[in-house]
Amino acid sequence: MNDQSLQTVRTALSGYELLNDPLLNKGTAFTEAERDAFELHGLLPPHVATLDYQVQRRLDAFRKLEAGDPSALPAFAALLGLCGGDQLVSFHLKRLLNGATGVRIMLD
Repeated sequence: MNDQSLQTVRTALSGYELLNDPLLNKGTAFTEAERDAFELHGLLPPHVATLDYQVQRRLDAFRKLEAGDPSALPAFAALLGLCGGDQLVSFHLKRLLNGATGVRIMLD
């Protein structure tokens, strides 16, 4: 991601209210300064990870699912733990728990 594509969004939200807004919640991508400003310490895992890294983790988990990898269940459980509101991750985790195997995920 280059600096020219970044934009500033102003909000009065902080803490849980900010994290409950799917358009503003960056998960672990909030910097230390943002965590201070938005009162997020203690509400997120302590490490900071970029949005690009978060996307890559999800893609890796979907690839494991598609390949029928037995480690797909723990991978999706970990993702669900990090972002409980992610409906796509939740859907596929439920499928795995009900015995589903690999599936090709097609995007239109």
